[in-house]
Formats: sequence, C-alpha cells, structure tokens
Amino acid sequence: MTIAALPTLSLISAADSYANGSLLTGEKPIVSVFAKLGLADGCEIVTADRPDIVENTAAEMLRKFLGKGGLQVRIVTESKSTGEKRFLLGRESNLKAIKELGDKRRINIRNVSTEDDGFHLKRIANDFVVAGANPRGVLYGVYAFEDFINAGASGKLDIRKVPYFRKRGSAPDYYWHPINATTEILPEAKAVYLSRLGVNQWTDQGLGIGGLNDFVTSDVFPFQKPPKADYLKAFRTMTALLKK
Repeated sequence: MTIAALPTLSLISAADSYANGSLLTGEKPIVSVFAKLGLADGCEIVTADRPDIVENTAAEMLRKFLGKGGLQVRIVTESKSTGEKRFLLGRESNLKAIKELGDKRRINIRNVSTEDDGFHLKRIANDFVVAGANPRGVLYGVYAFEDFINAGASGKLDIRKVPYFRKRGSAPDYYWHPINATTEILPEAKAVYLSRLGVNQWTDQGLGIGGLNDFVTSDVFPFQKPPKADYLKAFRTMTALLKK
C-alpha cells in the first residue's frame, strides 16, 4: 500500500484568492497551465448515475476551479456523457469507466479499503481520472488535482495517496479555527477548510471546551452531571459536516 501524508494547508486552493484566470501557479497563469494540458471549453465532469453527496461536492468544486481559468464545463452523469475529454469522478463500485480502468490495471485503487480515504489521480489518454476508495477519496483527489495545477502541472499526472490514519480529528479550541461549540454549528467555510486539511471528525480533545463528563455519563460517580444534549448534538452535527 502506498502511504502519503494528508492534505495540508497548501491545499487551501489559491484559486479562492483570485477572481479570474490571472491566478498564478508559480510563474504561470492558470489559463496557460490549462492550455498546456489541452483543457478547453466542452470538457465534461462525469459522475456516477447515482453519485454520493460527497462526490457531488467534489464535482462542483472541480467545476468552480476550472471556471477560475475561464473554462466552461458541465457536470453530467455517466449515462449522459458524450464528451471526448472527461474528468471521471467516482469509485469502481459506481462508475463503469473507472471499473474498466481498474480491470485493465491502469488505475490502482481496488485493494484500498473503503474505510480509507485513498485516491488515484491519473491522466489516461484524453481523460483525467479521479478514482476514490470511497467518496471522500474522490474529494481528496480533486484537491490533489488543484495542487497539481497550482504547482504548474509539471511532470506526469499520476498521484496515488492513502492517509496514514482513518480518523483524523480537530477541535474547536485550536486557535487557527476557533468554534464556540455551545453557540454555533460549524460554518460551511470552515468545514471546507478542515476538509482540505484531511480532517474527518470533530472532537474536544481536552483542549478547554470541557471535560470527559461533557460527553459521557458516569456509572461510578453518580454526582457527575450528565452531558448536555445540545452540546452533544452540536458535536455530532459538526462531525457529520466534516464527513461530507
């Protein structure tokens, strides 16, 4: 199994900081990088006929990123795809084109557990393939494509990564993304930011929000107050967002 580090702060796409195709990728404008790869209007982002909600998110993020370089692309399901140049987003279990590539051993994701957020990002002929072991793997593959473009698209596009850990948590009291768990649900913008860091669950981690008694009921110490229902609900909601 190939092991690679999780997405880091560099995955916060520079595309979000610019309004148009003048976005720089090192020394090259993003428009030039797309042209270098032969990307132009008319490309299709192809998802499964019944995509997971996370795969829909991945497709929409990719569409917006391509739009930063002035490309007009559409998102279509596999059964309606007619394009000659495609971004294939999905898993072997739900996208026939990706399964066929797996059968031919042109992509290598089949032996990665669905409990892992692994992906294989590869250019094959006219197609750009983002094959995930699970839906989050597809999303991470899109982030990796953005990184590849932002770095100038140097070399062959063939990136396969599997996180070291299946559960990767963060906490409301970390100073770079403070959240008051008692008063606010995780904002979408911060959920996207944490997703790019590879975070997939939200925990207190003993960083000051509360103690163990804020999460569990004690059978040994009856004087301990039971957890607050609203507090637990907030954490469950935040974790659910991060899983999307």
